[in-house]
Amino acid sequence: MFTTFVGKSQPTRPKSTGATPSLSAPRKSKRVQVARACDWCRVHRIKCDSNYPCKNCHSRGGQCSNKRANEARTLPQAFREIESLRAKIKELEGQLEERDQLQSISKPLGSLGLDSNSLLSQELDSSEPIEGSKVCGEGIYTRTARSQQTQWYGPSSSFYFIGQMSTYLRSAIHVPILDDHLLPNSMSRTFASPIYSKKVILEDNTWTTDASAREEYLTGLQEEYFLDMFWQSYHCTYQILNEAEFKAHYKSLWAPGSHSRKPSALVDIVLAICMQYGVAFINRKGPNTETKTNIDVHDATIAGRWYYHRCQTLLTAELESPSISTLQCHILSVVYLCNASFQNMAHTTLAVAIRTAHILGLHLEAPKSIPRSQCELRKRIWWTLYAVESKTCLKLGRPISAQLAHMTCSLPADDHELAATSGSEFAPVDQDVTWLTYGIQLVKLILAAQATYASWNDRCADLLREHPGETLCNSHHILETSADSLTHEIKRMKEWRDNVPDGLKTKRKDEGEPFSTDHSSLEVGLFASLWLQRQRVYLELLYHNLMMNLYRPFICFTPFDHSSMPKAERNSIKCIEHAMAITTIMHQTLHETEIVHGWREAFQWQWNATLSTVGFILAYPHHEYTTMVRESMDTVVEVLESFGKQCAMAASAAALARDLVAKADFLISRSNGPAQSADMSAEQSLEHLDLNGSSLEQDNLLQPDTIFSTMESDEFSGLMDFAFANSFEWLSAETGNTSDTWTFTH
Repeated sequence: MFTTFVGKSQPTRPKSTGATPSLSAPRKSKRVQVARACDWCRVHRIKCDSNYPCKNCHSRGGQCSNKRANEARTLPQAFREIESLRAKIKELEGQLEERDQLQSISKPLGSLGLDSNSLLSQELDSSEPIEGSKVCGEGIYTRTARSQQTQWYGPSSSFYFIGQMSTYLRSAIHVPILDDHLLPNSMSRTFASPIYSKKVILEDNTWTTDASAREEYLTGLQEEYFLDMFWQSYHCTYQILNEAEFKAHYKSLWAPGSHSRKPSALVDIVLAICMQYGVAFINRKGPNTETKTNIDVHDATIAGRWYYHRCQTLLTAELESPSISTLQCHILSVVYLCNASFQNMAHTTLAVAIRTAHILGLHLEAPKSIPRSQCELRKRIWWTLYAVESKTCLKLGRPISAQLAHMTCSLPADDHELAATSGSEFAPVDQDVTWLTYGIQLVKLILAAQATYASWNDRCADLLREHPGETLCNSHHILETSADSLTHEIKRMKEWRDNVPDGLKTKRKDEGEPFSTDHSSLEVGLFASLWLQRQRVYLELLYHNLMMNLYRPFICFTPFDHSSMPKAERNSIKCIEHAMAITTIMHQTLHETEIVHGWREAFQWQWNATLSTVGFILAYPHHEYTTMVRESMDTVVEVLESFGKQCAMAASAAALARDLVAKADFLISRSNGPAQSADMSAEQSLEHLDLNGSSLEQDNLLQPDTIFSTMESDEFSGLMDFAFANSFEWLSAETGNTSDTWTFTH
């Protein structure tokens, strides 16, 4: 294609005549260019100017506008316009994503009766804490560790319920029973720390120099053996690590040809909990039951203690400048301590973990500059920490430090694309469920339980203020009103249960319903991966445990006729139904699968269910459910003995369960037989109890000459190391009335 250029001839100069003109010819003015005519001038095709309004519009008195003034006229202008539009789109997408993230938080909170905006405004307008702001004031001081110091536990804790039972038993059997004898043997009651035995602990609990010299570590092959256990056990329920990144980090610790690796706090704590898990598969050896219940340094609960010790030493150097790895170590340290029964150390470590997360800003929405996979990992770490702390605080009956009003971090995602890039190669469950879905459902369950307990606790606090001097279990009105309140609040838990995806439900045989209390057997998928089976079973066990704890306050040893309190009685039945559901699931999974083998929290749930079961028998000795509940205790003992093959604490719990059942049988038979004389001594009363050499040994009781009725309450409290924040009303054995039980005094 050719372009024709047309030349323009230059004007010829006039020939010089020799005369010079007096004035030169005036030059023609240059035309003023207008970048864009206004709309009116352009339509009428008349000359416009650059003024606003232009001369034509001003003279006609009309509106001057230029709607197309910003249109790109050149290619560079077009590129600049495109970049500007892209930036605007990105900004709008960010605003939309931020709105969706806020909705993702407010949606689960709204379904639980909590609104994030109202929580935030309440936090700004009031100095009172948000969750559980009204305190009932009940609690118990008891000695649960090796030290002579007492520790405080709230009304939702098993220690508080043990205090109720022990007070009732002391009044009914007429013999003071030490509170220690209603607690199984544990590492925390034997050793002052997971890494130091009695032999290396001085009287003032200071550490001796030979402790570090006794450290024992594994070879590289042994470490790999235990690390491989992590991905099918803890990794699927504590989703805080990137598997690919961890393996690359572990590989980098080994120098070519070296027989030892560089120290790593994260690797050490993962090895510690994996050794706890792996050693639990090895049965304990002992000639008799007493030997199996003894706690020693070879117990599986403190396996890997030297790796735990080295991890804590390395973390000391990271206190001022923590990283994500630091926080991961703290969370897994909490798991290790809970497994080893050091509950108060775990609670303290949780406080450090929460503050570390705050330092890292994990409670806030991640910056947009962070890649999505890392952003989602931060979310999973934060919400896993929140769930662990919430479970621990509910278990111990203590306040929660991670307040919802202080969070803007949305719930993590669980889509298939994210699951595929999370570092683990778990197969998708179905189109709506991945291996990450468990973490979201766990958090929602914890939020539901928290909201339920907080609302019910506030209602109880209001009732106690309206009726000063009365307590939950010595007032017919308060007990029934609070029972009705819980029936309303518990709907949050049922709503969560109904919304659990089918992929995270364990099917039942004989048309049974998942998450139900119909005692139907599990239909464990033959071809389901172990990690998926664990997620399903753990989620259901946690649900039953939380439901049991919410209903358990209504198992009261009150002097009232239970038939006159139908709402409280109904809640007590609900409690025992969930306790029996835990026992049923545990019994089947222990004997048919490996799902709960080595899982310490599963044993703790079973022990919690054991206490609820015994408590129901003692509180309702003549109820129509009692016979069935009493028969279930045989299964309870069998489950505890199965755990006891690997764990001395579980073996001790089994012996203690038999002892409590023997006491309950004795009291039931005595109430069914001829009335005992009011002044019958403790020794004569206990002669009617056929122990069959299995429980209620005499060394577990004080001698008859020191029976409870001869002691002043202060002396007895000092002997028991058992002081209550709102102390039980001590009952005199001289009354001979076993229906008179403990009450609170405010």
